[in-house]
Amino acid sequence: MFAYIKLIAENKFDTIPFTLIHNYDKIPLPPNKNKQYFVHYKNEEPKLAVLIYVEETITELEKLIASRRTIVPTLRNLETASEMSDNNESNSKPKVTLNFKINPAVNQQLEQLRTKLAIHCGQNVWITVQNYNNAKAAAGTDAIFVKNIAVDIFTREVLKSSSVTGKMSNRTKAPAKPKLDPLKMLAVRDIYRYYLKEHRQLSEDEINARIDDYTDYIRVKISDLERPKKSTRSEGSDKKEDEKNKTRNNAPALKKKTDESSSEGTSFSESSTDSEEESADSESKSSGDERTLN
Repeated sequence: MFAYIKLIAENKFDTIPFTLIHNYDKIPLPPNKNKQYFVHYKNEEPKLAVLIYVEETITELEKLIASRRTIVPTLRNLETASEMSDNNESNSKPKVTLNFKINPAVNQQLEQLRTKLAIHCGQNVWITVQNYNNAKAAAGTDAIFVKNIAVDIFTREVLKSSSVTGKMSNRTKAPAKPKLDPLKMLAVRDIYRYYLKEHRQLSEDEINARIDDYTDYIRVKISDLERPKKSTRSEGSDKKEDEKNKTRNNAPALKKKTDESSSEGTSFSESSTDSEEESADSESKSSGDERTLN
């Protein structure tokens, strides 16, 4: 059996084996909470204490204490009391600390689920596996890959309103914009290194020669986002395009008209030929009649 007590002189709580209580066999159960008992620690003078809870096992006692929202003190190690010391207490009473191993299965499952859905870029920055695969598939060049990753990590709005260095531009003399988060910049660099090593399969020397170009790629991406969108066609090109479309649409009608004209010309020619042949026959017949009369 185990007891949860309060040491009166020290105003401290403790969990002890029930056998340390003086005349424990004569204590009625449940114990009288208003009565004081002497507790005999090994190699120590008896101490006056008040019993609070008593249970058959230490586990049941701890559950009871936890249900009452009471702090559970460490259980004293009576067997090795002479070999242990407590540096936190002035009287250096030996005690043993109970180490409870918490099953990390739930945390492992959550971590596995997270790694299936996301990729750690570094610096505790994550992106989804889908976004990484999209950036890798669209990466015709290293610059395109870095730009797409930067958009995933920072977002377009943040890139457009920030700069790589946080300093005023010497070219535009525009006011300085906030500097991009250094940790996220390192995350872009880390995932870029991973891409060069695993996907491009470059050597370490080749990677080191390329890795620091990521800042230039991000700077170009910011410039692309700041540049106003151009109209796809000007008014003049629109007019020309409309004329082309009009000509293209009228082409069948013109072709039909041309075919009809050709057909009429052919018919007229045939009619003329027939008329000429009839005239020739008439003249020939007239000549024959004249010869007969003569």
